[in-house]
Amino acid sequence: MANRQHTRRSRAGLPRRRVDRLGDLLAWLTAVLGLGSVLAAVVVGVFVHGDVVERARTETVGRTEVTAVVTESALFSAGPGTTWVTVPVRWTSADGAVHEATAVEPAPVLAGTPVAVWVDGAGAVVPTPVQADDATPVAITAGFSVLVFGVAAVLLLHRLLDGVLLRMAGREWDREWRSVGPRWTGRAGGRTG
Repeated sequence: MANRQHTRRSRAGLPRRRVDRLGDLLAWLTAVLGLGSVLAAVVVGVFVHGDVVERARTETVGRTEVTAVVTESALFSAGPGTTWVTVPVRWTSADGAVHEATAVEPAPVLAGTPVAVWVDGAGAVVPTPVQADDATPVAITAGFSVLVFGVAAVLLLHRLLDGVLLRMAGREWDREWRSVGPRWTGRAGGRTG
């Protein structure tokens, strides 16, 4: 009779120990959180892509690219490892007004070199607008970052909780061995060695 009950429990796939059930729960939790990390990465990637495309559209509307001329040469970079320099530039707007400003260009740059400069509606130099072509690589990078950090957090949580479960299992096994060991080994008091 007892053997039949054990067989029924085994066929049902239910673990006998509480720590085994908690281990199954941890496995399911890890799988769900892992899939959640994938979903979060996709959602972030889609959101970032849309944000970059919208930002590119907005910035392009308010900015105009003009061709300016560098007025002073800059042969060396400002610091170690720097490949960009600030140089004075001049351009003439459509209304015939001459404008002067500074632009950041790759070094070296010689006087008289034409360079592209972006200006706003007031004619002030502004940063180059974000390009819509940048949306895909930025979105992939953002999504991949979320995925890596999410999976790393899930694995760290799994490792910590698995260690707790392993200690619990060890205590349960010790408790069971103290009750079964003396009968099984034939030694009194539960000592095996």
